[in-house]
Amino acid sequence: MVDEFIDVKEGSELTGYSEAWLRIMASRGKIVGRKIGNAWALSKSSVLKFKESREQRDGRYGPRSQV
Repeated sequence: MVDEFIDVKEGSELTGYSEAWLRIMASRGKIVGRKIGNAWALSKSSVLKFKESREQRDGRYGPRSQV
């Protein structure tokens, strides 16, 4: 089965995470992604799996605030 790849904007709309946060997670290998030029293509299933694992872990939907 071929995985569907989405852009960072679509990933942000699906998860509620910021585009910057998704790019960081992809660069760290937490989300499967490929950098094409200066843009990221993210695995849709990986993005959704990452969101689900974060929700189950601590109930948060995004990164910790820097306060």
